[in-house]
Amino acid sequence: MNNVTITALVTALCLPYVASGQNPPPAPRPRSEIVKAAADVMQRARYCALVTIGEDGQPQARVVDPFAPEADLTVWIATKPVTRKVGQIRADPRVTLFYFDPGGPSYVTLIGTAELVSDPAAKSVHWKEEWAAFYKDKNRGDDYLLIRVRPRRLEIVSASHGLLSDPQTWRPVIVEFRSTGAISGRVVDWAGALPGALVRIRPRDAGPGAPAPGTVSGTDGRFQVGNLPAGDYEIAVNAPGSETTAERVVHVGDASSASVVIEAYRGCDTLADESGSLTEADEHEVTRLAIEDALRSELAAGVSRLVLSSAHMPAHVDLSRIRSAGVELLAPAEIRERAEHDGDVWFLEIAGVRIHGGCMAVRIDRRLERQKGATPAVLGGAGLINEFRRTAAGWSKKRVCFVES
Repeated sequence: MNNVTITALVTALCLPYVASGQNPPPAPRPRSEIVKAAADVMQRARYCALVTIGEDGQPQARVVDPFAPEADLTVWIATKPVTRKVGQIRADPRVTLFYFDPGGPSYVTLIGTAELVSDPAAKSVHWKEEWAAFYKDKNRGDDYLLIRVRPRRLEIVSASHGLLSDPQTWRPVIVEFRSTGAISGRVVDWAGALPGALVRIRPRDAGPGAPAPGTVSGTDGRFQVGNLPAGDYEIAVNAPGSETTAERVVHVGDASSASVVIEAYRGCDTLADESGSLTEADEHEVTRLAIEDALRSELAAGVSRLVLSSAHMPAHVDLSRIRSAGVELLAPAEIRERAEHDGDVWFLEIAGVRIHGGCMAVRIDRRLERQKGATPAVLGGAGLINEFRRTAAGWSKKRVCFVES
């Protein structure tokens, strides 16, 4: 590039508008047009410089091959976890991206915050096949890591888009983005990671009908929702096969990420459950309702001999209707004795109770007591968790989950 070309580029980028008494400065352009022009420049440039803060406090620049920018100019970059930029971003997430398109001539500078992303779902959609030689298992391996850069400020000069710098200060056209954060988390159950859970997030001060952007937990149970202004958010998780919701409140700081682990299938796990209370009589009534519901399921399945274990049974639960229906209430020792003399015994047993405010969740398991010396069963039974809440019409029931054991 000769001196004449360099001079022309500098003139085009820095002094494109010359004020005169007859021609007023151009009117400000709409924000959406500026962002659209920036995305065009970024895609035409293709490559960009990623500038991080080095260990010695000095800026460290390198050329990277980013993915095309998203609508809000969020930029994804792929790399290896062992690179210097990864360690520098962990230490200080402030970064700058610089794109230059000599054909414009145009440049774009994005000043923002970087985040390291290892989520398999994100990695699956951010991949270029020409990189296959650099990663041993393509985008599926541990040696493939993503960097997500969310901009706080955009600076652009583009002669081809009519976005010109200030004639006196050479100040570029600038767009300030509202600082946003993110919520990342993991949905789990008693077995570990829970994939396929629907996760919805909305501001806590929004009305009940406010839109709630959602995502689905990945194969490792992880999820992430970004571009969230600072504030308090309600997270609602609907696990597969459940009629219930687990809810949490999370605070997102300015340009920061909040993290949360949500356990599914517990029952009585909504924010509304924090208010209200249950009396001892309520607990006894709900226990009876849960047992009757489980017994109806047994009868519907064709079970002819119904046995209920007295283990974990509250002392004052009214079981008169249950006994009148031909159900035997046996102590654990009596169940073992029957199995010893008569062979295998299937029975129902209260396996757990969770009370949260005005809600009560009851788990009732169907278990097998085997005759001594019998071959162990392949399946040991199953369980059903239901939650109960008092309404004006009585107790309402929702299925939390069906448990195989």
